[in-house]
This record gives sequence, C-alpha cells and structure tokens, in this order.
Amino acid sequence: MSVLGILLLIQLIICEFYVFPTPSNFMKALIKALILPVLILLNLIILNLSFKTVIIIFIFSLLSFFLQVAFYLLKKGINDKILFIIKIFLFFILITVLSNILNSDIKLSYYNYLTQHTYHLQIILSLVLLVNPCNIIFKKYFQHFKPQDDYEANHETPKNAGATIGILERLLIFLCLLNQLYTSIGLIFTAKSIARYKRINDEPAFAEYYLIGTLTSVLMSIMVYIISFIII
Repeated sequence: MSVLGILLLIQLIICEFYVFPTPSNFMKALIKALILPVLILLNLIILNLSFKTVIIIFIFSLLSFFLQVAFYLLKKGINDKILFIIKIFLFFILITVLSNILNSDIKLSYYNYLTQHTYHLQIILSLVLLVNPCNIIFKKYFQHFKPQDDYEANHETPKNAGATIGILERLLIFLCLLNQLYTSIGLIFTAKSIARYKRINDEPAFAEYYLIGTLTSVLMSIMVYIISFIII
C-alpha cells in the first residue's frame, strides 16, 4: 500500500472504531456514515486534484456512505461477527483502490512530504489499531469465554480496568517489538500475573480466560507490527 493509502487507512480506522463504534440508533449511524466521505473530500482540497479524479472520489465517497448505512440496517438480520469481517474487508478494498487512483494525480510536493514521514504514519497506524479496534475485536470474538461468576459483583474494581490493562499491555508489547527488546515482554506478563495470581490459582475457568486474553494481546500486537511495518 502507498503512503497515501496508509493515511487514508488511518482515517478509516478512526471513523470506524472511534466515532460511534457501535451506533445505537439510525441517526448516529448516519453521522458515522458521513464522516469518512467528509475526510476524503478534505484530502481532495489539500491534494488539488484534477476534475476527473474529483468525480471518481465523489463516487467512492457515496459508495462509502451507502455501505455504512447498509451494514447498520443489515446487522439485525446477519450474524454480527460475519458482518463485521465483511465490512472491514470491503472498506479496506475501497481505501486501497482509492489510494491507487490518488497516486496517479497527487501533487508531487505533497507526496514527497508524506513519503518523508512514512515511519511516523506507520507508528500512528499502529497506535490507532492497538487501542479501540483490538478492544472491540476481543469483546466481539472472545468475550463469551469470560467465566460467569459473582467475583466482580463481590469485589470492587475500577470501571473498564480490564480494557485499560489490555491497551497498556498491547502498547508495551508493541514498543518492545519496535525496539527489539523481546526478552522484556516476559516482564509484562510477570507483572500482570502477580496482580491476578490468587484468582488464577483459585479459579481454573478464570485462569483459562486470562490466558486467552494474554495470548490474544500478544497475537494482536505482533499482527499490528507486521501489518504496519512489513505488509504495508
């Protein structure tokens, strides 16, 4: 993917996972559907593209809008997990094709500026992927492994503490990967295990859920690193 594609992908992720990630009503879904086309059009103003390319991108913007609305309307009739994968795949294809179209008509000065900051864009892409997207994916596909018990009801814990720990864990693992400090990753797991040692020892079901969460964090951090710095 080109450097412009990385920039557009960052905008897509922010739109999809940070602005009404799970819209509760049609109005919020409509607002969310408008954000990506608006961001794309703002890029057009900066890029100063030809009229032909503007028309093509306008069509892409409309397509993005109708896709977002269609997925909101379809979510009650199709398995949410399957729909989520299809939605992300289609938007990724949309951004890839759009970036290839823009590359042929982009101002050289702007392209050179983006190219000089490719590493910074890769870091930003990694950070936006490691926070909300990973949390949402974990809840959607792994939350059902969480043991149903009264522990949290009987023990006062800060709200969203688990999600925050997961974010910090992924960020630290990513920093270790980025700086090739592979042995330091073990210290992260040690600190996390000490905090949950008693419950891990007493509750086998929680121990399994804890292991799933930890391994998922490692896998997500490695995948984000590979996507941002090797595939892209």
